[in-house]
Amino acid sequence: MEIIWHPLYKEYGADSLGNVYSRKNNLRQLKLQNNYHNYKYFIASYKPLPVKLQLVNRFVYECFNQKLLDKNITIDHINSNSQDNRIENLQEMSRRDNKRKNCSLPLFITKNSSKNSAKLFIVKVCKNSKRFHIGCYKTLEEAIIARDNSCKEFDITI
Repeated sequence: MEIIWHPLYKEYGADSLGNVYSRKNNLRQLKLQNNYHNYKYFIASYKPLPVKLQLVNRFVYECFNQKLLDKNITIDHINSNSQDNRIENLQEMSRRDNKRKNCSLPLFITKNSSKNSAKLFIVKVCKNSKRFHIGCYKTLEEAIIARDNSCKEFDITI
């Protein structure tokens, strides 16, 4: 697997499967962590640049395209799986278009992956390209009830 090195953080690179590597200590694969939104990240430190938290999807895209992205550009996961950072699953997108894409489902329940959270199920509604957070619930049954009530309130049919 070929490793493509980042254009700015030259000590770090990525392969086409979304794995991140460091040249420090004989080229090792980095262990990645998940943030609150379940996106993978790592902390890059490369002197003289400041230490920076790097989202893996953005980092992999920058490596393979050999350009630094403007902060207003989002790297979208085509299959909507934030853990899948293969280069063929990543696409450049404006924040506005990304938000619009994420509002393609009118109503959804997601599972919170945060280990510190007692409330596991999150209910959200999208209407007219706007996303509304309905609430967090401990059980799937409670989340389904909230979803059904939101359908009536927002006039959405499932």
